[in-house]
Amino acid sequence: MCAAQVQAFGALPLADLVFTHLDEESRRGKLWNCVLGTGFAVGFLGAGQNVPGEFQAATVEQLLPRG
Repeated sequence: MCAAQVQAFGALPLADLVFTHLDEESRRGKLWNCVLGTGFAVGFLGAGQNVPGEFQAATVEQLLPRG
């Protein structure tokens, strides 16, 4: 689905990805599939039901599984 969204907005000068509703998904593997499939970096992350809401700059620690 991510690749389809990137293609739909392909006419715009995309620079990075913003992931929202992260409180609804505990597995970060889906994020990495999107990153690796598009070649874009993750810029910001958000959680909660309000979009636009408050976004935090993405960090490696937030994207890697803990374990």
